[in-house]
Amino acid sequence: GEDLSHAKVLASQVNAQLAARQQTLLAFQAVRVAVLIDQWLDHHRDVLRSSPATQNRYRSAVAHLRRFVVQTPGIRYAHEVNAEAFVRYLRKVRAAPNGHANTGKRPLRDKTVRFVLSACRSMYHYALKHRMLPPHSENPFSTLRIERMRLDDAKPIHVFSADEEHGFLAACDAWQFPIFFVLANLGLRSGELTHLLVENADLDHATLHICSKADTGWWVKTRTDRAIPLPGPLAELLSRVVAGRRAGVLFSQRGCGDVRTARLPDATHDALAREHARRLRSASTRPDEPPSPSEQMRLAGRLWLDAGAITNDRIRLEFMRITRRIGLANVTAPKCWRHTFATLMQEAGVDPLIRQQTMGHTPTDRSKGILGMTGVYTHTPPDLHRQQLQRVLDLRPRSIALLQSWLAGDWPPPSCLVDPEGGVQ
Repeated sequence: GEDLSHAKVLASQVNAQLAARQQTLLAFQAVRVAVLIDQWLDHHRDVLRSSPATQNRYRSAVAHLRRFVVQTPGIRYAHEVNAEAFVRYLRKVRAAPNGHANTGKRPLRDKTVRFVLSACRSMYHYALKHRMLPPHSENPFSTLRIERMRLDDAKPIHVFSADEEHGFLAACDAWQFPIFFVLANLGLRSGELTHLLVENADLDHATLHICSKADTGWWVKTRTDRAIPLPGPLAELLSRVVAGRRAGVLFSQRGCGDVRTARLPDATHDALAREHARRLRSASTRPDEPPSPSEQMRLAGRLWLDAGAITNDRIRLEFMRITRRIGLANVTAPKCWRHTFATLMQEAGVDPLIRQQTMGHTPTDRSKGILGMTGVYTHTPPDLHRQQLQRVLDLRPRSIALLQSWLAGDWPPPSCLVDPEGGVQ
């Protein structure tokens, strides 16, 4: 039959390869798990040029597999790993949620387990491609149906109602208000807001540019840069935030805009890139070897702090302080603004392509976008984009009224009194 014919052809090819002293179709190079992990991470660093943050996330994920192998007798090579046994191991692991040694440990969340397994699946795809696993064998992590694993302990996503949004913004102080108004009405990721420079706000054309700054150690999550045309109220807010400055971070730490406590307060993108390159050279132990990804992340974080940028942790802390004040203590993630904004865009009937462009989501096929080839041939005019975002703002008129009070310097607005026991009167 066909199987016998195929076997004969395969045997003939193998015999020919053996005679020529070539690697055969059935040959593979068995590697230890530690070697596979190191080679895969090197592939991300040197070939894919993944960001240091991405490298660190993958390194932390596959470190669980490294520890599993050390603790499990009888596993020498990568192809000997039992994926289901590894899942059972992960369900018993306890770890500090923020990685700090002094923080109490808890079981891994279901979402974390999923990410660890997805990273391992990607790594084993790499192993198959480079013939580190037996030929014709399956990726052991592909049989787990990772995406269908239940997320029983996932934190619920909170979408702010109009009253809750008004209460939150009214409870902000004058420094917090523009930060959270922008997060609520443009759907930016916290890291995107904290890494905005003055030069990213094109006030002449009322456009905000969200772009990676790789030479300063920061990337947009999806590597998808975007330009967001600003409706009038948001353009006016950013004009007030810029306040005539020509350089520096757009949203500064408390006090940096007035007393210049930042070490690099007026740095441009180019100046920050030069300073980052200098610090990387100083931190390198050898001229031809850059610092480790974790050290690069530390240096980049220090650079942006010296420029006066707010940290993501500070954004979250300020967010939680406000939600506690208004009786929403269980809402702890600033990302809820992003979910709220995406939901409001749907409610306002914003075109799906504009929604994807505004949020900066990566389509399944990067070359075609959310609408396939239609998206390739569609070029959204900025004015249309701006008009559709204005429709979102129009859904929350009381929030716009708060913005007008903030712009007029009438803050906090006397009509909004925060109840000490929670809530806004």
